Amino acid sequence: MSAKSETLFDNAPLAMKQPGQNKSPGDRRVEAGHERVISACEVMASLISVGEPVATRGFPAAGAFFGGWSRKVWLPVAARPDHEVVGPPPFFGEFQEAGGLGDCRAVWRLACLPRNGASMARPVFPSRLTANFNTATDRVESRSGRRRVPNWMMRIVWPMLLVLIGLVVCDVGYAQDSKPKTGAKTAPEAAVTEPDTPPPAEESTESDELPLLEAMQLPEHVALLKGPPVDWLVLRSKRVLVVEPVSPRPGLLEAIDRQLEQAIKNPETAGNSPEAQAKRRALQYVPLVLAGEDDEDLRIQYKLIGEVIYWEDLMLRRVDRLLDEKQLPEALALWVATHDREPDWPGLEERYQRLLFVEGEGKRDQNRPEEALALFDELYGRNAAYPDLDSRYGQVIRGEVDRAVAAGDFRRARFFLGRLQARYPSHPVAAQIVMQLSSRAAGLIRDAQSASPDAALDAMELAARVWPATPNLIGPYQRAHLQWTRVSVGRIAPSAQRSSPWPILDQGLDASLEWEPWFAPGSWTEGTTRFESRWFREWEPTELGRSLLFTLRDERGRQFTAGGIARQLATMLDPKSPDYSVRLAGTIDRLEVTSPNTLKLDLLSVPLRPEALLATLPAPNRRDATSSGDGVRSLRRFGPAPTDVSGVWSARYRRSFVNLTGSGSRPPVEVLFRDYPTADRAIQSFLRGEVTMLSRIPQSTVREFQKRTDVLTLAYGLPETHLLQFSATSSAVANRALRRALMYALPRDRILAEAFGVAGEPGLARLTTGVVPTTSYAFDKSLVLPTTDLVVALSLAIAAKKELGGQLPELTLWHPLGAEIAASAAAIAATWNRIGIKATVRSEAEHPDPGSSDVVYRTVAMAEPLVELWLFLSGTADPTLSSLDRFPVWLRRSLLELDTVGDMATATRLLHRLQRQLWAEAVVVPLWEIQPHFVTRKQVRGLPAAPMTLFQGIDRWQVDAWYPPE
Repeated sequence: MSAKSETLFDNAPLAMKQPGQNKSPGDRRVEAGHERVISACEVMASLISVGEPVATRGFPAAGAFFGGWSRKVWLPVAARPDHEVVGPPPFFGEFQEAGGLGDCRAVWRLACLPRNGASMARPVFPSRLTANFNTATDRVESRSGRRRVPNWMMRIVWPMLLVLIGLVVCDVGYAQDSKPKTGAKTAPEAAVTEPDTPPPAEESTESDELPLLEAMQLPEHVALLKGPPVDWLVLRSKRVLVVEPVSPRPGLLEAIDRQLEQAIKNPETAGNSPEAQAKRRALQYVPLVLAGEDDEDLRIQYKLIGEVIYWEDLMLRRVDRLLDEKQLPEALALWVATHDREPDWPGLEERYQRLLFVEGEGKRDQNRPEEALALFDELYGRNAAYPDLDSRYGQVIRGEVDRAVAAGDFRRARFFLGRLQARYPSHPVAAQIVMQLSSRAAGLIRDAQSASPDAALDAMELAARVWPATPNLIGPYQRAHLQWTRVSVGRIAPSAQRSSPWPILDQGLDASLEWEPWFAPGSWTEGTTRFESRWFREWEPTELGRSLLFTLRDERGRQFTAGGIARQLATMLDPKSPDYSVRLAGTIDRLEVTSPNTLKLDLLSVPLRPEALLATLPAPNRRDATSSGDGVRSLRRFGPAPTDVSGVWSARYRRSFVNLTGSGSRPPVEVLFRDYPTADRAIQSFLRGEVTMLSRIPQSTVREFQKRTDVLTLAYGLPETHLLQFSATSSAVANRALRRALMYALPRDRILAEAFGVAGEPGLARLTTGVVPTTSYAFDKSLVLPTTDLVVALSLAIAAKKELGGQLPELTLWHPLGAEIAASAAAIAATWNRIGIKATVRSEAEHPDPGSSDVVYRTVAMAEPLVELWLFLSGTADPTLSSLDRFPVWLRRSLLELDTVGDMATATRLLHRLQRQLWAEAVVVPLWEIQPHFVTRKQVRGLPAAPMTLFQGIDRWQVDAWYPPE
């Protein structure tokens, strides 16, 4: 027996093997001869001290005997001299199960003396065994009268007994020698059968080879992530056993205490029967496997364990150290691994909260405040009372508010203020911010009282943005608004291209506000546009249509004379003037002023709709000529105002003549434009109250805006047609078969649904076969909508390839600004590429001039096709005969015939024929028709039900005072 084994054997048991495990051949031999062993033990029990190493007591033979059993059982030891252990020898039960002694029992009463004294075990045998023994020993009386054993029996029995003892010892020694020898281990090797009463844990000792807790090194995070899980069993002596994970976890020791309490209360385990005691003893031991020794199944008395440090606790301790060192990725990885292993482990939530706090501080130090606030918000939701969370939150909010105020974004500042107040209503930082903003708003209100009308409204609008909760703000704001009414308009990615005389998407909004044409479309009725004029009250044809008599409109505050209007028209008829109009000069023969309010025009030809012809001409007096002699103050409606110094507004326009008298709501004196790169940004600005209206909203958002009750969503009277126009100067698209191949390859319905998000919404978008509105008298409804046919498209592409010398050209597709249009152009180019015709997309943002492209994506809102079709095809504001030279002969003949037609029936027939010819020759490829919408606040009143243009009837608008309440 090794020194280590002797030490463990000499003291209370530390760990024991489970019965019946890891038996050696020697163990089995001893069990096979258990009858002789037990008989010898009955005698030897009266000669040896129980529980001490036999070899040290001077009994070599007995030491050999117990040495043979040292790997099977350990004898119980009393730790104190006055302690008495009562119970059967541990091997009796095992041998009884093997059938060696039948129902024989021996009750052992062990009287333990000090280590230096004699410790003897006095066996008390059962009655039957005692009777047999007394019979075999014929008792005699002693000199005192007692019976004594005869000398002859002593001479016979004792020698036989000694021989029997010798035989038993030799047999046990042989069994011991036959066992394979094993080296010493750092942990107890032998399994022990527990005594009735477990020894006190506090008096037990462990091997000095076990490390102390203070000497243990916490594993690194890599080892914790990759290594096998282990637990630390910290003994009461602060020694540590590193074992494989124990169970139950967590709360191992507490679970054993609860099991023991239940065992005492349970009738089956509460008695003093051997079975009940055995069950209670079994509950007091913790089975374990030493780390790295899978073949060793041991168990330990639970009272020897002072603390259990589980694998998860080791990981959380390493998380704490990593957070102390600001190593957040490693700490998060360990936390996630622990969470995946045991989601409900104690302390896991606390570590996550600390992780959020430390990471939030890091984001704050990196000047990433919004990310820091997001982390602090999550931490607030988990633990609102987390230490120092309120101070850190206030610091981040303070910085964000200061930056927003410096940038003039007071709404952002108030947003962060509200965020702080929602979590900490009485936070001192919130009180400071409220005082700062309210004081600034009060100062602006005082400044507005002595400022000019426009400056006063600027100050009041700024005060409303800074702190709308300022007391008594509405009164001064309304007074300033009545003195200087304004409307702000938001535009989404405005295009610089004038695709139509009636602008909706493009920069023509500025020109339509500044200069009002002679005539403008007023309404759309039964497929025909009715025009109206701000300059003329009435106009009547005379002399069978050879002359037109115009009567001027008399307006309060501004008077126009017929002489002044005549001079403006004369400049447009003078070939030397920069305002010269070829088309007007070819129509008007002579001007005559018949009275201060009447003007007569003699015509060279009789147009079917002269007001439509004058509507397409440039607005009068763009040079802003004024003359006091003829009573003309100005023909400009709105003029450019000084540039906005804040950089918020893209353009500012004011009325040329401002009448500041009157009370109540009044027409806008000033119009502000603000351009947005995306629709999302524009919609956000409108909902915040930064602009009064949006000139155009995406088709996919129309239905959502129509559901809102605080805004007004209106559709324009003129629909907008989207089409592809092939360049007349490009040789790449001069081939008719190629153009038709491009036309038949397009999946119009799919592109419309994906790009505009209006699938199945005929009121918002629909396919078309012409460039004129589908509800117009000029639209031929008998033309069938084509379907996508890739077979026909491929066939036409092959034919075009043969006609072009065996190679298809590479095309460029140009498109104006707009997210929906850009998506459509990209889908169109992708479709052409799939049939072998390579197409490259060009945007207006990169290439402002579409002239160098082969195909142009265009939008047009055509009020009167009879006059505007020539303008559309030629692409000029004032077309001439030379502008038609690049078109085919049949197209030039049709356009000239249309320009000189004398009745509407013939004009309608010519327009229908022209639509079919354009479709057959694929000069243009109509795609779809969009019903555009705009949105405005309900504070703007007097708008037409279906305005043809955005600023139609702006002189009749009534704008109420309003500012966003938040």
